[in-house]
Amino acid sequence: MPLIWLLVLLGLLAAAGFVAGRRRALASAGGDGRGLHSLPVYYGANVVLSALIPSLTLLAVWTLLQPPLLEAWIAPSIPDSAIPPASDRALIMNDVRRIAGGLDALAAQGRPVAAPSDLRAELGRVGVPVIGDIAPPVLAAAE
Repeated sequence: MPLIWLLVLLGLLAAAGFVAGRRRALASAGGDGRGLHSLPVYYGANVVLSALIPSLTLLAVWTLLQPPLLEAWIAPSIPDSAIPPASDRALIMNDVRRIAGGLDALAAQGRPVAAPSDLRAELGRVGVPVIGDIAPPVLAAAE
C-alpha cells in the first residue's frame, strides 16, 4: 500500500476521532459545553493526538527498518553460485531492488510478467536497465 494512502487513511481516522471525541464529551455534559472542564474542541484534539502520535511513530519506525529487514531476509536466499566472480552480494541486491521495481512498473501498466528470456527486454521498455541475463535466484528474490 502506498504511503500516501496510509496517511490519508490516518487523516480520515483522526477526523472521525475528533468528531467522536467532541460528541462524547458533549454527551457526558448533557449537551451543554459549559458543564465540561475544557472546551469540547480540546476533547476532540486529545483523541486526534492519541490516535496520530502512536500510529505515525510506528509508521516512521517501519519505514526506516523495512529496507534493512527485507534485505537481511532476502539476501541469504541468493546462493553464492548466482553471484558472478567480478561482483558481490551488495551489487546483486541492487539488481534485485531494480528488478522488483521494474516488475512493479510492469504490473502497474497491466502487462503480464514475461518469460524469463523476454524479461530483460520488457524491463528495458519500462525504463529499468538490466545488464546481462537475469539469474533465476535473482528473479525469485525480486518477485
